[in-house]
Amino acid sequence: MRRRLAGGVLATVGLAGAATTAPRPLLGQALFRSVSSVEGPVPAAVGMEGAAFCRAYQCVGSTSVGTTTSGTQGWYVVPPSARAAEVLRGHDAGRFFPEATVMYEGNVVVYTDLAFDTAVRQTLPAATLNLLGNFTRLVLGAPISGQKLSACYRALQTGARCTVGSGKVRLASGAVRTYQAAFRIVDDGDGDTRVKYAIGLDD
Repeated sequence: MRRRLAGGVLATVGLAGAATTAPRPLLGQALFRSVSSVEGPVPAAVGMEGAAFCRAYQCVGSTSVGTTTSGTQGWYVVPPSARAAEVLRGHDAGRFFPEATVMYEGNVVVYTDLAFDTAVRQTLPAATLNLLGNFTRLVLGAPISGQKLSACYRALQTGARCTVGSGKVRLASGAVRTYQAAFRIVDDGDGDTRVKYAIGLDD
């Protein structure tokens, strides 16, 4: 099932009390939880939408594929002052906004990425480096040094991929899995280039 989330609706349903209890790190944890609303319990992507990341930035729902068990969820990551409806209209008109994508299986997050630009720059802008740092904290619960991120990013000027680092993360089940963090340049399928920062579990 594919549907468009109108104006980040999921981000506004019953999450006020959930923000302080969202699991950390996001990778390897549950994405959806049942939360209270005026219509009764409803599933919400609390793992993402209840996180500090989506309070520092505004996470506007973009697309959703699948169910609350397995699938992909996306959010445009914009300043808190941005209007969700204007972001969606701007995207439809061809404007680029950073977009976070989360893939999950059995309601456990297995892969995340952040499409943060349309081309590789000479240097990584400070605001973008801050965004990448906050995204890392969201996904891993701990930072990766800005120096390491910047050095790997510069490698994209001569290659389509650079591995930032790897490590281990404990899943909600208690099992321990390895992950990799990497920059990569991809074609979004419509002929547009996207520069992405991806963090996902190894197969």
